[in-house]
Amino acid sequence: EIEAVEAEAMVRAALKPPGGEAAAREAALGVLAKMALVSPSGVLTHVLTVCGSLVMAPGEASTAQSERALNKAIQAAVSGWHQAGLPSAPLLARVAEVATSVAPHRRAPLLVCLVRGMPQSEGLKGVLALLLKQAAKDKEE
Repeated sequence: EIEAVEAEAMVRAALKPPGGEAAAREAALGVLAKMALVSPSGVLTHVLTVCGSLVMAPGEASTAQSERALNKAIQAAVSGWHQAGLPSAPLLARVAEVATSVAPHRRAPLLVCLVRGMPQSEGLKGVLALLLKQAAKDKEE
């Protein structure tokens, strides 16, 4: 499937941009954001992969643009998911899977993007449910 191949190429470019340039990372994330509007279920996993794998130290000046581009891609994927009429439960499950691997300083921005991308009636409620489920799971372990 060509979309999957393109999305995977954008993930590679975002994680290891040519020449290590932040501009290339931002461009790849911008393409993922646009792809998410067309194929949210196919691209969401790729966007979350970048979110979980991208190593950027908190407050690192050279990555501020990349952080914004990543947040935009997440919001686009979440928004596209809901605009396509897809149910929230699988979306929340995917975010829960990734949230544990995301650097601690990036978890709150991930959840904020999730809330902003979801319909107002579901956003905060969904994130709270996600957090409660994760806390219960952590307690069991």
